[in-house]
Amino acid sequence: SWDLDHSLSKMVKLLFFLVLLIAVNAHLGDHAIPKQPGVYFEDFHPVSTVPFDPTNLKYYSWHIHTYFFANDPNSTAMASQLRNEFISAFNVRPCAGGCDTYCPVICHWELNLVPMGPHPIGSWGIYLPLEHFVKAVEWMTIRSPKLIVLFHPNSGYPLGDHTERALWLHQKLPLVTSALDVGPIPTDGSVQSTNIV
Repeated sequence: SWDLDHSLSKMVKLLFFLVLLIAVNAHLGDHAIPKQPGVYFEDFHPVSTVPFDPTNLKYYSWHIHTYFFANDPNSTAMASQLRNEFISAFNVRPCAGGCDTYCPVICHWELNLVPMGPHPIGSWGIYLPLEHFVKAVEWMTIRSPKLIVLFHPNSGYPLGDHTERALWLHQKLPLVTSALDVGPIPTDGSVQSTNIV
């Protein structure tokens, strides 16, 4: 009888403590448990605060950026091989001009061994018209088991395209968002940038 009473007493105390803990946590809200830096999406990809009308948002094209560590010969070789295979599989030509938002054909940029634009490490990129998107994503997800890949749309709002509307394969990298325009930028190819975004 004493063991049962003692066990019940412990359970009541534990239950009271849990209810109290839940109540205090609910009362404190966001202040209860401090956020740890580097673990939240916003730590790496700040959310744009510039309003735009999403009902008029249109994707004109996509970019694919494949990342590698240029100081690692294995990573660079793997990225170069994947790039060459993609170029061959899709009959890709070099991009003429910036091809930021609009180009008439699928094209590629040179291999970047240093950070460029918003891309924090070595990368190579593909400009992708809408009609190639599904096949290219399928091809990349099958053949890129170890490299980080960013797929982002081009809507004329580069910051949101790289952060809020981007798709990542394997993991996300912290982009240099200060290198990105908020937008809108022309979507008809009339303005060509030298930055690969």
